[in-house]
Amino acid sequence: STMDDILHRQDQPPRKMTNALFCSRKVTDARQGKGEDTKTFLKRLTHLRLQDMGLSLIQNLQTTRKLQALYLNSNVITCMTGLQPNCLKTLLQLDLQDNDIVVMEGLSSLSGLKRLSLARNCINFIVGLEHCPRLEQLDISGQRLSDPNQAVEFDKASIDAMSQQLVSLNASACGLQHVEHIACLDNVTTLDVSNNNLQDVQDFESLLHAQSQRTGGMRRLRTLLTLGNPAMDAGGPRVRDSLVMMAECLHCLNGKIIEKRQRDFLMQMEARKKKPKKKKAPVQNENMMNGMETGIRPMGFEDASAYDKVTSGNKPLPGRKISGQTAFR
Repeated sequence: STMDDILHRQDQPPRKMTNALFCSRKVTDARQGKGEDTKTFLKRLTHLRLQDMGLSLIQNLQTTRKLQALYLNSNVITCMTGLQPNCLKTLLQLDLQDNDIVVMEGLSSLSGLKRLSLARNCINFIVGLEHCPRLEQLDISGQRLSDPNQAVEFDKASIDAMSQQLVSLNASACGLQHVEHIACLDNVTTLDVSNNNLQDVQDFESLLHAQSQRTGGMRRLRTLLTLGNPAMDAGGPRVRDSLVMMAECLHCLNGKIIEKRQRDFLMQMEARKKKPKKKKAPVQNENMMNGMETGIRPMGFEDASAYDKVTSGNKPLPGRKISGQTAFR
């Protein structure tokens, strides 16, 4: 559980990010060469795995000029200011999930960052991502907010910066009450907004438009997760059908593939509901043959002219000689 994870992190013996730790075989696959000095070794490091080490501060990264991946998850870090050295421009992946960060900061030097995870922290305002123009994957799920009625909010500059580059966004369990502000992320192919506070199935409509309302181009959303929202329960068993019809380009909804024949069937059913019903033709009561009432017809061996005098009922007709025999009705 989350509380067990927090207690485990707090029980870890405190450590600091030192050069000696960076040279440890536990945190990197690189090996210091024979006779290689520490400074030279640190300059060629590309990966540092510093997760679950009781770290409370990000520090001493000014010598790691070629660092590409930095894993700092499952620590007790409270601020991001240690990311400010200009030497981190080569950093591609930063993992800070499962910490105690409250404010997003220190991203101004991470211009090459492509993957950022800030899941399960205490952040309520997403800001500073305009400094990461190459960002493709963002995970901000499961923020531990002080007020249960509070929702994670996005800075407009950050949203605008991500609109054409971001491919994957995980914003589950963030208390979101609407999603119009993230509907402008035209290049997102995978979106997770599950376990939020979206009340109506129509709240998802802005996400599912095939055409961007901002640029007019075609959107690329293919995978969507919406479970755990009140709208999914209030909509009843047909809520999935409603979402499928809204999303013309969606391939996978809540882990289930949307087949073309399923979408075509739902669209046909919806078209039939909207189509006006034809009015039934009035029943005609006119006589069908020679002034006769409907249902009164001569038998094959009878003379049809004998029915001319019959106006109603089913009266017996007088016998008539036909070919030497008496005909009866």
